[in-house]
Amino acid sequence: MRFHWIPALLLTLAALPASAASPSPEVVVVQTRDQALIQRMADRLGHLRVDRKKGTVMAEIEPEDLVWLRTQTADLAIDKDATAALQQQTSGRALKSIPGFSCYRTVEETLSSIDNLIAAHPNLASKIDIGDTWEKVTAGGDPGYDLVVLS
Repeated sequence: MRFHWIPALLLTLAALPASAASPSPEVVVVQTRDQALIQRMADRLGHLRVDRKKGTVMAEIEPEDLVWLRTQTADLAIDKDATAALQQQTSGRALKSIPGFSCYRTVEETLSSIDNLIAAHPNLASKIDIGDTWEKVTAGGDPGYDLVVLS
């Protein structure tokens, strides 16, 4: 009797969309003008591209959020071109994103990207140190960071 949950689990997993098994984020387009849905999406996903004229919302979405979004609306599609472009941008490097906010890079990765841009385009790009983070100037805390501007 204790093994009755296994068939239920297998049926649930089989019912999930194939894209939910993918560990990579995807780009989805939702056809909606429903402000309540757009607000729920913003609350859960963090950032959206809303085109009010076309009635579309575009978002980068993790597999678990795709499952959630499918419970909210049936009018969504994976943008394969945008997803391929996103995966091409991130292929070959392990993003160390902020937990719960995969669309944002860590400070270390942002600073590394700035340094890479400067190295690739020294005649066009430079970095200006404008100060220190609060953590850096507070004794006994985290080491903190330099605040820099890419110019």
